[in-house]
Amino acid sequence: MNFLTDKKGALSWVRVSIFATVLGLLFMAASVVAFFVDQSSRNGPLTIEVPPGAQKWGDDINIAQNWKHVYYRIPGDNVDAVAEFYKTRMRAFYGGVAGEETSEQCQRRPPAGFFTNNPNTPNSIYDPQFVVGQSLPVVWKCLFDRSGLNNSQTTEVWIYAGLPNADPNRDSTGYVVIRHEQRWQF
Repeated sequence: MNFLTDKKGALSWVRVSIFATVLGLLFMAASVVAFFVDQSSRNGPLTIEVPPGAQKWGDDINIAQNWKHVYYRIPGDNVDAVAEFYKTRMRAFYGGVAGEETSEQCQRRPPAGFFTNNPNTPNSIYDPQFVVGQSLPVVWKCLFDRSGLNNSQTTEVWIYAGLPNADPNRDSTGYVVIRHEQRWQF
């Protein structure tokens, strides 16, 4: 460390302060670069892994420039098993431990029992699969949130039993439907 000492071998406070200033400027530059890299990584949808055997169902539905729905179907009728897969994904995403009360969790709607049928109300105005007169017995929702400073990036996963439909392209009888509602900022 000869560059920090003067001709007599003593520590030069001028050289130490210049060295500290250069290190500080390098640290600040690296911080600014890291900030902008992090911001740019949130400029698209947050992609969450789907369960094995799930197939993409139809095209993405773009609600807005930074908001879309992506549908998947998985054969069977065990909605709770698919919800368990996403609970595991949430623990990995948020770093929680199974059974820990403070960790993020998927929410069952209703918390107990089943929804009753309301023949005059569609379940969602944004979901073309739902039609008036149909009601889901149970819906699981899981929110994956990777929002940061001055931006947001979320994927809300909806899990529910498939519904019959006269249109064969929209009929999901015998499947569990998974909807990823993705939102992000530019």
